[in-house]
Amino acid sequence: MLENPINFILKRVQPCSSVLSVGCQDSGKGVILSRNGMRVKFLDINNCNLEIIRANKLNNVEFINKNILDLETFEKFDIILLNRLFHIFSYPDQIKIMHLITNYTQVGSYVHVTWPNLDNFITIKKFKELFAEHFKIVFQRVFKKKDNFNHEHIIRSVILSRYK
Repeated sequence: MLENPINFILKRVQPCSSVLSVGCQDSGKGVILSRNGMRVKFLDINNCNLEIIRANKLNNVEFINKNILDLETFEKFDIILLNRLFHIFSYPDQIKIMHLITNYTQVGSYVHVTWPNLDNFITIKKFKELFAEHFKIVFQRVFKKKDNFNHEHIIRSVILSRYK
């Protein structure tokens, strides 16, 4: 049986770790991490998505209603979740986001990225090229998921580990 990406992360981090969950429409991972004692900041440009998370009445959470490109923080996160949001950004903005992520992590941090199999997103090979200086891929998985209209989509999932 294939390992779940969140279980992969839970086995490797402390319960009090700090998490940035970006793109809250698919925020189940952030909710799970919060319920496991982690401090989670949920970031989304759509306040409706944040309200859905608020309804869970979680402890140790903060809600930020912003675009990731507008986020300004000096905080370093142990885990960053980029939840299937890249397809809404242009390729240059996708690259900017990944460079911002380098600023928001430190050695030992994990970044979990999921994205639909679309032409306008960087490939796993491109991930390796762009982030080899600071990150290595420690987990990758491709799976199928059905949407609300019963259409099947291929989803790519990668976990990067910051080593430098």
